[in-house]
Amino acid sequence: MITVYDHIFRCQGSTTRISWKRGRCVGQKKEGKMIVEATNYFAKEGEAEAVLDQRRKASEIRRALGLQTGLIFLKLEGTGPDVRWECRFASKEVYEADRAARAASPEFEEARKFMHGLLEKFERHVSVEAD
Repeated sequence: MITVYDHIFRCQGSTTRISWKRGRCVGQKKEGKMIVEATNYFAKEGEAEAVLDQRRKASEIRRALGLQTGLIFLKLEGTGPDVRWECRFASKEVYEADRAARAASPEFEEARKFMHGLLEKFERHVSVEAD
């Protein structure tokens, strides 16, 4: 049996050694459908670089908490967010444990509040893997 603690804090199961690769836990035994959290950051005028810097800081806070850092994307062309962050979770339970760890961190909450001061618009999308 793989516990939420194993997924989040050790990225390993009781019998299977696994590791983080490109923002997700590889080699894990699935306990449910994969969850993807994506956040879209639409910067205020002239703040796109500051938004990217703040997203990087938030990812470092995640790392310090023992969480996956996820992936950061920048707008290449067209309309859409200036910065996008995405992270994949092995199951809904793992995702909810991640959210709880963030909510319990005063440092992460401070980073979140600072980020929102740089934004015109923020979106969070949570999706589940299709059958």
